[in-house]
Amino acid sequence: MVVADVREIAPEDTWPLRRMVLRQGMPEESCIFPGDALNSSGHLGLHVSGHCVGVVSLMHSPMPDTTDVPPTLQWQLRGMAVAPDMRGKGLGLRLLRSACGWVAQRGGRLLWCNARETALGFYRRGGFVSVGEPFVIAPIGVHVRMKLLLEDQTISEIP
Repeated sequence: MVVADVREIAPEDTWPLRRMVLRQGMPEESCIFPGDALNSSGHLGLHVSGHCVGVVSLMHSPMPDTTDVPPTLQWQLRGMAVAPDMRGKGLGLRLLRSACGWVAQRGGRLLWCNARETALGFYRRGGFVSVGEPFVIAPIGVHVRMKLLLEDQTISEIP
């Protein structure tokens, strides 16, 4: 098992992994998301041996077309990325669970994301369910909206 810790990081600390994993070949500014610098947004980094090998951003934002939870209790997960050489070690799931805990600590009850088709299995393993039909985010590709009701998670599942 890999020893790792998850901690809050600055928005700009997410950009190198976002670019390497999510925005390959795209301009550096494509790694800067609207809302990154808002005080309500949070950014988590997963560190192994002092190196940031995973990132996720959390933004207070209502999910389109949902009435499951009041909009003020909804958060969007964005820019989740784990370094390619660190995948398959359970680190992504650890980061995802930490993100759930971060949102729950702030009163959030619904966490949602626009997941790439290639990541659907990962998010499903984390408890997310698909909502609606696939759609394209140009120039990135096909995505599926997914959500997780945080009250469905037990305390022991959220570090």
